[in-house]
Amino acid sequence: MKSDPPVATQKRPFSFVRVLALFGVLAIFPVLYLADKHEDLVKTCNLNPGEPQDTLAACDTLLTWTAWTPETRSLMHRHKMRVFIKQKDWDAALQEVDLAIAEDPQSPVPWQWKSLILARAEDYRASLRAIDEALKLDPEDEYSLKNKYKLLSELEEYGAIDDMVSQNWSKDESADWLPGGEQQEITWNPSRFPKSQAAFLEYALKLRDDLAGDLYNPKLRWQFTLSCTLLAANCPPLLPEKRGSYPNLECNDVIEDYSRERPVQVGHILKNTEYQTLRDLFDSGTQLATRYISGEYVSTFSSWFSHSDSQAIPSDLARRLIQAHKLFDCVSGGKFVYLELSEEEKEDYEWIGLAPMEKEEFEWIAEKQFNMALRLNFLDLAHVYAN
Repeated sequence: MKSDPPVATQKRPFSFVRVLALFGVLAIFPVLYLADKHEDLVKTCNLNPGEPQDTLAACDTLLTWTAWTPETRSLMHRHKMRVFIKQKDWDAALQEVDLAIAEDPQSPVPWQWKSLILARAEDYRASLRAIDEALKLDPEDEYSLKNKYKLLSELEEYGAIDDMVSQNWSKDESADWLPGGEQQEITWNPSRFPKSQAAFLEYALKLRDDLAGDLYNPKLRWQFTLSCTLLAANCPPLLPEKRGSYPNLECNDVIEDYSRERPVQVGHILKNTEYQTLRDLFDSGTQLATRYISGEYVSTFSSWFSHSDSQAIPSDLARRLIQAHKLFDCVSGGKFVYLELSEEEKEDYEWIGLAPMEKEEFEWIAEKQFNMALRLNFLDLAHVYAN
């Protein structure tokens, strides 16, 4: 008898889905590894974390990958460049920034970096050429304009500065790119910058006319004030036709009002002196009287300046300015006089809220920033805002 044939085992159907799933699981591990590796390299190339040589190596590895955009490759070269800048290796830094420029020739940023490197290497002419290239790509970039100004100042190219400021002032009347110190230079030496002064005056005259027609507009007030600080004594008068109609204040009345309104400050000033009243002090003509009222006047102006282009001037501040202006005229004849302060006197100033100044700062404030033309314009506005 023949035995029954063995029962055939049923074969499982071949599944591509299962095979693909298996390969997918196996593939996840190197992908995750590469993702982590990529993240580590990017962090290291970005100078965070890592030693300089690690940064350079990470950037070099990333640059061998072909998937990056030109903008990203340019950025990697700039990361390497920053390492060399910190090491003051100007040749290596220039080599990297030139590669960054080649990768992304339409961006002004690598040119700005090249200008910085050349300036650090004290090659100011080449630095100026580089920043000019940046300005060709973005003519109104504030960083580039500011740095071109600084380079021209370093090279004492006053004619070029005058051309640059006057041309760009007409494009952007606020000229936020113009550094404060450089504004001071233009104001101190107007004969060096005739075109700039003409541009400032043209702008100030327009602002004067606009503000005269809209006296409560804080933005116009702020812009006109800034233009007057640039023009100093050439600041155009705001309301000259009104000045003859302002109340004629008497010195004694103003002193009495001031003493009554600020008894604590007055008491502190008079302590350890032979004077019983503020009027006695002012009548004495001593340095203390001149020093105090000059400080009070500057403090009032500073309070006015602290109100930006979006803030109205309060009526009490306007009245305080009128009062301080008259006091200043009564005590010092409307002239600022610099007096050295002892340490004790500096403490007194700080106690009443006035900041003692160095002589250079004082002269800048007295002769330029708070010139008579600007002070009279403030007085015009103060009479408007006080009512």
